[in-house]
Amino acid sequence: MDRFLSEKVILGEIVPWGRTTLWRKVRAGEFPPPRALSEHRKAWLQSEVADWISTRPVANAYRSTEGSAIFGGPRAIGGIEAEIEAHNQACIDASRSGDSE
Repeated sequence: MDRFLSEKVILGEIVPWGRTTLWRKVRAGEFPPPRALSEHRKAWLQSEVADWISTRPVANAYRSTEGSAIFGGPRAIGGIEAEIEAHNQACIDASRSGDSE
């Protein structure tokens, strides 16, 4: 049997949003609308919220790691400085080898 979920449950246990975001998403059709239990009381059907959850795409934290300081890409802390230093050293070495010939 389906059960009703209050706004407090939705915001406290289901989604990490504030109240304004919840209602904005409901109005935009991005989250299931609640059911009217009385004139002033609304709640969501658990099955509709579960269906919505199952349609959320899986987040892929590894999709774009190039240039990411978090994943150690070339812009990692200290990474760009190391690249510049390596480039500078290569230029120095190339100029020295050209002078000795």
